[in-house]
Amino acid sequence: MRNTRSRRQQILQRLIEHGTVQVADLVERYGVSAVTIRADLTHFEAQGLANRTHGGATLVRTPPQEQDIHEKDALNLPLKESIGARAARLVQGGDNIIIDSGSTTMTLARHLRGHRDVTVMTNGLNIAWELANAPGINVLLTGGLLRQQSLSLQGSQAEASLNSY
Repeated sequence: MRNTRSRRQQILQRLIEHGTVQVADLVERYGVSAVTIRADLTHFEAQGLANRTHGGATLVRTPPQEQDIHEKDALNLPLKESIGARAARLVQGGDNIIIDSGSTTMTLARHLRGHRDVTVMTNGLNIAWELANAPGINVLLTGGLLRQQSLSLQGSQAEASLNSY
């Protein structure tokens, strides 16, 4: 395949699908030299998409940048409010529920404030704070390591709390 752009798009797609590619396989598949394939892989490495390995490359897996919870609060607010209100209507007295940390789940917590005889377990400090003085709502926190960006608790202690609940 002589078209560099097309070949590189296909190689990148294979890299994304499989997580790794081998020079020898790509040489055979695309009918170009190993030098050409190595140049393609070097191109991906320069873009931060791949790490070169002996005889191939692996996909760079970078987690998405986490937004601060306060930044996320204002995004899509009407939709979040609608979701929170609808979810709150599903909760009845005597229910025990788990609410994950987050900005959408925060709207659920706001809409639960008028409920009675509901127990909420959460890993979200924002959720716990919202419900802390809501009469009729019992709040359980998971414990764990604090993630400052999301104001959530995580780790083995949080997992153990959820498992026992």
